Amino acid sequence: MLAYEELKGSSGRQIRFRPPRYDARKLFPSLAPRVRVRSSAYRLHDIALGGISVLSKQNSDDLPEIGETVPLSIQQSGLPIFESSARVCRAENTVFGSKIAFNFVDRFIEFDKLLTRNTQAQIAARSPAFVAESSQLVPTEYRAFCSDVLKLLRSYRLLLESNTTIAQGFHHGLDQVEAFETCEPRLIQQWRSLWRLGNELTNGMDKERDVKEATKEYTELVLTPELRKGAIWDRSYAKPLGYPGDFEIMNQVYDWERIGKDAYEMLMHRVGLEVAECIRTRMEVVRAHIADVVRERGHDRPARITSLGSGPAREVEGYLTSHTAGGHRAEFSLIDQEEVALHYAHEKTYPYVLNSDGRIKVQGFNLSFTDILRG
Repeated sequence: MLAYEELKGSSGRQIRFRPPRYDARKLFPSLAPRVRVRSSAYRLHDIALGGISVLSKQNSDDLPEIGETVPLSIQQSGLPIFESSARVCRAENTVFGSKIAFNFVDRFIEFDKLLTRNTQAQIAARSPAFVAESSQLVPTEYRAFCSDVLKLLRSYRLLLESNTTIAQGFHHGLDQVEAFETCEPRLIQQWRSLWRLGNELTNGMDKERDVKEATKEYTELVLTPELRKGAIWDRSYAKPLGYPGDFEIMNQVYDWERIGKDAYEMLMHRVGLEVAECIRTRMEVVRAHIADVVRERGHDRPARITSLGSGPAREVEGYLTSHTAGGHRAEFSLIDQEEVALHYAHEKTYPYVLNSDGRIKVQGFNLSFTDILRG
Protein backbone atom coordinates (compact mmCIF):
# COMPACT_ATOMS: atom_id res chain seq x y z
CA MET A 1 0.00 0.00 0.00
CA LEU A 2 1.38 3.40 -1.00
CA ALA A 3 1.30 6.51 1.14
CA TYR A 4 -0.40 9.54 -0.39
CA GLU A 5 2.91 11.27 -1.13
CA GLU A 6 4.14 8.14 -2.97
CA LEU A 7 1.32 8.15 -5.51
CA LYS A 8 2.44 9.09 -9.01
CA GLY A 9 0.68 10.50 -12.02
CA SER A 10 1.61 10.14 -15.67
CA SER A 11 4.70 11.39 -17.44
CA GLY A 12 5.55 12.84 -20.83
CA ARG A 13 2.65 13.26 -23.24
CA GLN A 14 0.42 11.18 -20.96
CA ILE A 15 0.26 14.07 -18.48
CA ARG A 16 -2.42 15.69 -20.62
CA PHE A 17 -5.59 13.73 -19.83
CA ARG A 18 -7.76 12.52 -22.67
CA PRO A 19 -11.11 10.77 -22.24
CA PRO A 20 -10.78 7.09 -23.13
CA ARG A 21 -11.60 5.89 -26.63
CA TYR A 22 -13.44 2.59 -26.91
CA ASP A 23 -12.94 0.09 -29.70
CA ALA A 24 -16.29 -0.33 -31.46
CA ARG A 25 -15.78 -4.09 -31.78
CA LYS A 26 -15.46 -4.41 -27.99
CA LEU A 27 -18.23 -1.97 -27.11
CA PHE A 28 -20.63 -3.58 -29.61
CA PRO A 29 -19.36 -7.17 -29.97
CA SER A 30 -22.56 -8.61 -31.45
CA LEU A 31 -23.33 -6.06 -34.13
CA ALA A 32 -21.51 -2.75 -34.45
CA PRO A 33 -23.60 0.29 -35.43
CA ARG A 34 -23.04 2.09 -38.71
CA VAL A 35 -22.33 5.81 -38.99
CA ARG A 36 -24.24 7.80 -41.56
CA VAL A 37 -23.01 11.17 -42.83
CA ARG A 38 -25.30 12.68 -45.42
CA SER A 39 -26.07 9.80 -47.81
CA SER A 40 -22.91 7.79 -47.03
CA ALA A 41 -22.52 4.99 -44.48
CA TYR A 42 -19.26 4.28 -42.65
CA ARG A 43 -17.94 1.58 -40.33
CA LEU A 44 -17.54 2.75 -36.73
CA HIS A 45 -13.92 2.32 -35.62
CA ASP A 46 -13.80 3.81 -32.12
CA ILE A 47 -15.83 6.15 -29.97
CA ALA A 48 -15.19 8.63 -27.14
CA LEU A 49 -17.14 11.12 -25.07
CA GLY A 50 -16.74 13.91 -27.61
CA GLY A 51 -16.17 12.21 -30.93
CA ILE A 52 -15.73 9.12 -33.08
CA SER A 53 -13.58 7.79 -35.88
CA VAL A 54 -14.89 5.80 -38.84
CA LEU A 55 -13.50 3.78 -41.71
CA SER A 56 -14.52 4.16 -45.33
CA LYS A 57 -13.57 2.43 -48.57
CA GLN A 58 -15.00 5.25 -50.67
CA ASN A 59 -12.97 7.35 -53.05
CA SER A 60 -11.33 10.23 -51.17
CA ASP A 61 -13.13 12.69 -53.47
CA ASP A 62 -16.45 11.60 -51.95
CA LEU A 63 -15.38 12.13 -48.33
CA PRO A 64 -16.13 15.25 -46.24
CA GLU A 65 -13.27 17.73 -46.00
CA ILE A 66 -11.26 18.53 -42.87
CA GLY A 67 -12.91 21.41 -41.00
CA GLU A 68 -16.30 20.77 -42.56
CA THR A 69 -19.32 20.48 -40.25
CA VAL A 70 -21.79 17.76 -41.22
CA PRO A 71 -24.90 16.06 -39.80
CA LEU A 72 -23.91 12.71 -38.27
CA SER A 73 -26.04 9.79 -37.15
CA ILE A 74 -25.00 6.57 -35.41
CA GLN A 75 -27.45 3.87 -36.46
CA GLN A 76 -28.13 0.34 -35.27
CA SER A 77 -30.02 -1.92 -37.69
CA GLY A 78 -31.08 1.18 -39.62
CA LEU A 79 -32.44 2.99 -36.54
CA PRO A 80 -30.71 6.13 -35.12
CA ILE A 81 -29.29 5.77 -31.61
CA PHE A 82 -27.31 9.05 -31.53
CA GLU A 83 -27.40 12.20 -33.68
CA SER A 84 -25.28 15.35 -33.67
CA SER A 85 -23.59 17.90 -35.86
CA ALA A 86 -19.92 16.95 -36.16
CA ARG A 87 -16.75 18.59 -37.42
CA VAL A 88 -14.19 16.64 -39.45
CA CYS A 89 -10.96 17.04 -37.49
CA ARG A 90 -8.66 14.47 -39.10
CA ALA A 91 -8.41 12.12 -42.08
CA GLU A 92 -5.77 9.58 -43.07
CA ASN A 93 -5.30 6.60 -45.34
CA THR A 94 -4.91 3.17 -43.73
CA VAL A 95 -4.70 -0.39 -45.01
CA PHE A 96 -8.40 -0.72 -44.15
CA GLY A 97 -9.44 2.38 -46.12
CA SER A 98 -9.80 6.05 -45.25
CA LYS A 99 -10.00 6.78 -41.52
CA ILE A 100 -11.94 9.93 -40.60
CA ALA A 101 -12.21 11.46 -37.12
CA PHE A 102 -15.16 13.64 -36.06
CA ASN A 103 -15.66 15.93 -33.06
CA PHE A 104 -19.26 16.42 -31.95
CA VAL A 105 -20.38 20.06 -32.08
CA ASP A 106 -23.54 20.26 -29.99
CA ARG A 107 -23.82 16.93 -28.15
CA PHE A 108 -21.73 14.34 -26.35
CA ILE A 109 -21.94 10.58 -25.84
CA GLU A 110 -23.74 9.35 -22.72
CA PHE A 111 -22.60 5.75 -22.86
CA ASP A 112 -25.34 4.28 -20.66
CA LYS A 113 -28.00 5.83 -22.91
CA LEU A 114 -26.13 4.86 -26.08
CA LEU A 115 -25.86 1.21 -25.05
CA THR A 116 -29.51 1.14 -23.98
CA ARG A 117 -30.66 2.61 -27.30
CA ASN A 118 -28.40 0.20 -29.15
CA THR A 119 -30.14 -2.70 -27.40
CA GLN A 120 -33.59 -1.20 -28.05
CA ALA A 121 -32.78 -0.79 -31.75
CA GLN A 122 -31.72 -4.42 -32.03
CA ILE A 123 -34.94 -5.52 -30.32
CA ALA A 124 -37.00 -3.30 -32.62
CA ALA A 125 -35.19 -4.79 -35.61
CA ARG A 126 -36.53 -8.19 -34.55
CA SER A 127 -40.16 -7.04 -34.77
CA PRO A 128 -42.21 -8.95 -37.40
CA ALA A 129 -42.63 -5.95 -39.70
CA PHE A 130 -38.94 -4.99 -39.59
CA VAL A 131 -37.73 -8.57 -40.01
CA ALA A 132 -40.09 -9.13 -42.94
CA GLU A 133 -38.83 -5.99 -44.68
CA SER A 134 -35.19 -6.94 -44.12
CA SER A 135 -35.72 -10.56 -45.15
CA GLN A 136 -37.26 -9.48 -48.43
CA LEU A 137 -33.90 -7.98 -49.38
CA VAL A 138 -32.17 -11.35 -48.91
CA PRO A 139 -32.53 -13.38 -52.14
CA THR A 140 -34.74 -16.45 -51.76
CA GLU A 141 -32.03 -18.63 -53.30
CA TYR A 142 -29.53 -17.46 -50.69
CA ARG A 143 -31.89 -18.19 -47.80
CA ALA A 144 -32.42 -21.69 -49.20
CA PHE A 145 -28.65 -22.06 -49.51
CA CYS A 146 -28.12 -21.14 -45.83
CA SER A 147 -30.77 -23.67 -44.87
CA ASP A 148 -29.00 -26.39 -46.86
CA VAL A 149 -25.63 -25.57 -45.27
CA LEU A 150 -27.11 -25.59 -41.78
CA LYS A 151 -28.93 -28.87 -42.45
CA LEU A 152 -25.70 -30.50 -43.64
CA LEU A 153 -23.59 -29.32 -40.71
CA ARG A 154 -26.17 -30.11 -38.05
CA SER A 155 -26.76 -33.59 -39.47
CA TYR A 156 -23.12 -34.37 -38.67
CA ARG A 157 -23.37 -32.61 -35.32
CA LEU A 158 -26.48 -34.57 -34.29
CA LEU A 159 -24.98 -37.88 -35.40
CA LEU A 160 -21.77 -37.30 -33.44
CA GLU A 161 -23.50 -35.95 -30.32
CA SER A 162 -26.04 -38.79 -30.16
CA ASN A 163 -23.39 -41.50 -30.53
CA THR A 164 -21.18 -39.79 -27.94
CA THR A 165 -24.12 -39.71 -25.51
CA ILE A 166 -24.84 -43.42 -26.08
CA ALA A 167 -21.19 -44.33 -25.47
CA GLN A 168 -21.10 -42.26 -22.28
CA GLY A 169 -24.26 -44.00 -21.09
CA PHE A 170 -22.29 -47.25 -21.05
CA HIS A 171 -19.34 -45.53 -19.34
CA HIS A 172 -17.27 -45.53 -22.51
CA GLY A 173 -16.01 -42.78 -24.78
CA LEU A 174 -16.32 -42.29 -28.51
CA ASP A 175 -12.92 -41.99 -30.20
CA GLN A 176 -13.23 -38.39 -31.43
CA VAL A 177 -10.23 -38.57 -33.76
CA GLU A 178 -11.48 -41.70 -35.50
CA ALA A 179 -14.96 -40.20 -35.76
CA PHE A 180 -13.45 -37.07 -37.32
CA GLU A 181 -11.41 -39.10 -39.82
CA THR A 182 -14.52 -41.02 -40.87
CA CYS A 183 -16.60 -37.86 -41.36
CA GLU A 184 -13.93 -35.65 -42.95
CA PRO A 185 -13.81 -36.92 -46.58
CA ARG A 186 -17.60 -37.14 -46.83
CA LEU A 187 -18.25 -33.70 -45.37
CA ILE A 188 -15.52 -31.99 -47.40
CA GLN A 189 -16.93 -33.35 -50.65
CA GLN A 190 -20.39 -32.02 -49.79
CA TRP A 191 -18.96 -28.75 -48.45
CA ARG A 192 -17.08 -27.96 -51.66
CA SER A 193 -20.28 -28.09 -53.72
CA LEU A 194 -22.09 -25.77 -51.31
CA TRP A 195 -19.11 -23.44 -51.06
CA ARG A 196 -19.02 -22.96 -54.84
CA LEU A 197 -22.77 -22.39 -54.92
CA GLY A 198 -22.47 -19.77 -52.18
CA ASN A 199 -19.83 -17.92 -54.20
CA GLU A 200 -22.10 -17.92 -57.24
CA LEU A 201 -25.07 -16.60 -55.26
CA THR A 202 -23.13 -13.74 -53.65
CA ASN A 203 -21.18 -12.73 -56.76
CA GLY A 204 -22.01 -9.10 -57.59
CA MET A 205 -23.99 -8.59 -54.38
CA ASP A 206 -21.61 -5.82 -53.25
CA LYS A 207 -23.09 -3.54 -55.93
CA GLU A 208 -26.34 -3.27 -53.95
CA ARG A 209 -25.52 -1.99 -50.47
CA ASP A 210 -28.91 -2.68 -48.86
CA VAL A 211 -28.99 -6.23 -50.22
CA LYS A 212 -25.40 -6.87 -49.14
CA GLU A 213 -25.98 -5.60 -45.58
CA ALA A 214 -29.24 -7.54 -45.19
CA THR A 215 -27.58 -10.70 -46.50
CA LYS A 216 -24.60 -10.21 -44.20
CA GLU A 217 -26.85 -9.79 -41.17
CA TYR A 218 -28.88 -12.85 -42.19
CA THR A 219 -25.70 -14.92 -42.52
CA GLU A 220 -24.41 -13.80 -39.12
CA LEU A 221 -27.68 -14.78 -37.47
CA VAL A 222 -28.20 -18.11 -39.24
CA LEU A 223 -24.80 -19.59 -40.20
CA THR A 224 -22.07 -17.82 -38.24
CA PRO A 225 -22.90 -19.28 -34.78
CA GLU A 226 -22.59 -22.81 -36.18
CA LEU A 227 -19.37 -22.13 -38.07
CA ARG A 228 -17.76 -20.46 -35.04
CA LYS A 229 -17.51 -23.84 -33.39
CA GLY A 230 -14.42 -24.18 -35.59
CA ALA A 231 -11.29 -22.41 -34.30
CA ILE A 232 -10.39 -20.68 -37.58
CA TRP A 233 -13.92 -19.32 -38.08
CA ASP A 234 -14.12 -18.13 -34.47
CA ARG A 235 -10.82 -16.24 -34.55
CA SER A 236 -11.54 -14.77 -37.99
CA TYR A 237 -14.89 -13.45 -36.77
CA ALA A 238 -13.77 -12.28 -33.31
CA LYS A 239 -10.60 -10.59 -34.66
CA PRO A 240 -8.70 -10.45 -31.32
CA LEU A 241 -5.88 -8.45 -32.96
CA GLY A 242 -8.33 -6.11 -34.66
CA TYR A 243 -8.41 -7.50 -38.19
CA PRO A 244 -9.10 -10.78 -40.02
CA GLY A 245 -6.24 -12.88 -41.31
CA ASP A 246 -3.83 -12.20 -38.44
CA PHE A 247 -0.65 -14.24 -38.14
CA GLU A 248 -2.23 -16.84 -35.85
CA ILE A 249 -4.89 -17.56 -38.47
CA MET A 250 -2.18 -17.80 -41.11
CA ASN A 251 -0.34 -20.31 -38.93
CA GLN A 252 -3.50 -22.38 -38.52
CA VAL A 253 -3.71 -22.68 -42.31
CA TYR A 254 0.01 -23.38 -42.74
CA ASP A 255 0.05 -26.05 -40.03
CA TRP A 256 -3.23 -27.67 -41.16
CA GLU A 257 -3.72 -29.13 -37.68
CA ARG A 258 -6.81 -30.66 -36.16
CA ILE A 259 -8.06 -28.16 -33.60
CA GLY A 260 -11.07 -28.77 -31.38
CA LYS A 261 -12.09 -30.60 -28.25
CA ASP A 262 -14.33 -33.04 -30.12
CA ALA A 263 -14.92 -34.40 -33.63
CA TYR A 264 -17.49 -31.77 -34.59
CA GLU A 265 -15.29 -28.82 -33.60
CA MET A 266 -12.45 -30.40 -35.59
CA LEU A 267 -14.78 -30.74 -38.59
CA MET A 268 -15.84 -27.09 -38.40
CA HIS A 269 -12.19 -26.05 -38.26
CA ARG A 270 -11.44 -28.34 -41.20
CA VAL A 271 -14.07 -26.79 -43.50
CA GLY A 272 -12.63 -23.38 -42.60
CA LEU A 273 -9.17 -24.56 -43.64
CA GLU A 274 -10.65 -25.74 -46.93
CA VAL A 275 -11.84 -22.20 -47.70
CA ALA A 276 -8.43 -20.74 -46.78
CA GLU A 277 -6.20 -23.28 -48.56
CA CYS A 278 -5.13 -20.59 -51.06
CA ILE A 279 -3.13 -18.98 -48.22
CA ARG A 280 -0.89 -22.03 -47.96
CA THR A 281 -0.58 -22.24 -51.75
CA ARG A 282 0.51 -18.60 -51.89
CA MET A 283 3.14 -19.23 -49.22
CA GLU A 284 4.57 -22.15 -51.19
CA VAL A 285 4.71 -20.07 -54.38
CA VAL A 286 6.51 -17.21 -52.59
CA ARG A 287 8.95 -19.63 -50.95
CA ALA A 288 9.85 -21.09 -54.36
CA HIS A 289 10.26 -17.58 -55.79
CA ILE A 290 12.61 -16.63 -52.92
CA ALA A 291 14.75 -19.66 -53.77
CA ASP A 292 14.88 -18.61 -57.44
CA VAL A 293 15.87 -15.01 -56.61
CA VAL A 294 18.61 -16.07 -54.18
CA ARG A 295 19.99 -18.65 -56.60
CA GLU A 296 20.12 -16.14 -59.47
CA ARG A 297 22.17 -13.77 -57.30
CA GLY A 298 24.91 -16.35 -56.95
CA HIS A 299 27.38 -16.50 -54.08
CA ASP A 300 29.00 -13.07 -54.47
CA ARG A 301 26.11 -10.72 -53.75
CA PRO A 302 23.32 -11.08 -51.18
CA ALA A 303 19.74 -11.19 -52.37
CA ARG A 304 17.83 -8.47 -50.54
CA ILE A 305 14.18 -9.35 -50.01
CA THR A 306 11.53 -7.23 -48.28
CA SER A 307 8.28 -8.75 -47.04
CA LEU A 308 5.55 -6.16 -46.50
CA GLY A 309 2.92 -7.39 -44.07
CA SER A 310 5.15 -10.35 -43.35
CA GLY A 311 3.05 -11.91 -40.59
CA PRO A 312 4.74 -15.10 -39.35
CA ALA A 313 7.05 -15.10 -42.43
CA ARG A 314 6.63 -18.83 -42.88
CA GLU A 315 7.84 -18.62 -46.48
CA VAL A 316 11.17 -17.26 -45.20
CA GLU A 317 11.36 -19.95 -42.53
CA GLY A 318 10.53 -22.58 -45.15
CA TYR A 319 13.25 -21.33 -47.47
CA LEU A 320 15.85 -21.30 -44.69
CA THR A 321 14.88 -24.80 -43.60
CA SER A 322 15.77 -26.29 -46.97
CA HIS A 323 18.43 -23.96 -48.41
CA THR A 324 20.80 -22.83 -45.65
CA ALA A 325 23.47 -25.30 -46.75
CA GLY A 326 23.60 -23.92 -50.28
CA GLY A 327 26.20 -21.25 -49.54
CA HIS A 328 24.08 -18.39 -50.93
CA ARG A 329 23.64 -15.06 -49.17
CA ALA A 330 20.33 -13.38 -48.39
CA GLU A 331 19.07 -10.45 -46.33
CA PHE A 332 15.40 -10.40 -45.33
CA SER A 333 13.53 -7.31 -44.11
CA LEU A 334 10.24 -8.23 -42.44
CA ILE A 335 7.73 -5.41 -42.04
CA ASP A 336 4.56 -5.91 -40.00
CA GLN A 337 2.31 -3.82 -37.75
CA GLU A 338 2.03 -6.65 -35.18
CA GLU A 339 4.99 -6.96 -32.83
CA VAL A 340 3.90 -10.46 -31.79
CA ALA A 341 4.07 -11.60 -35.43
CA LEU A 342 7.62 -10.27 -35.77
CA HIS A 343 8.56 -11.94 -32.48
CA TYR A 344 7.27 -15.26 -33.81
CA ALA A 345 9.17 -14.85 -37.11
CA HIS A 346 12.37 -13.90 -35.28
CA GLU A 347 12.20 -16.96 -33.01
CA LYS A 348 11.67 -19.29 -35.97
CA THR A 349 14.39 -17.85 -38.23
CA TYR A 350 17.07 -17.01 -35.65
CA PRO A 351 18.56 -20.53 -35.42
CA TYR A 352 19.23 -20.50 -39.17
CA VAL A 353 20.73 -17.00 -39.01
CA LEU A 354 22.96 -18.08 -36.14
CA ASN A 355 24.30 -21.10 -38.04
CA SER A 356 24.77 -19.36 -41.41
CA ASP A 357 28.25 -17.87 -40.77
CA GLY A 358 26.87 -14.41 -41.55
CA ARG A 359 25.41 -15.38 -44.93
CA ILE A 360 21.81 -14.92 -43.77
CA LYS A 361 20.37 -11.81 -42.10
CA VAL A 362 16.79 -11.28 -40.94
CA GLN A 363 15.62 -7.89 -39.66
CA GLY A 364 12.18 -7.02 -38.34
CA PHE A 365 10.51 -3.61 -38.61
CA ASN A 366 7.40 -2.90 -36.55
CA LEU A 367 5.70 -0.52 -38.98
CA SER A 368 2.17 -0.15 -40.33
CA PHE A 369 1.24 0.43 -43.95
CA THR A 370 0.29 3.97 -42.99
CA ASP A 371 3.78 4.58 -41.55
CA ILE A 372 5.31 3.44 -44.84
CA LEU A 373 2.99 5.61 -46.95
CA ARG A 374 3.94 8.61 -44.83
CA GLY A 375 7.61 7.90 -45.53
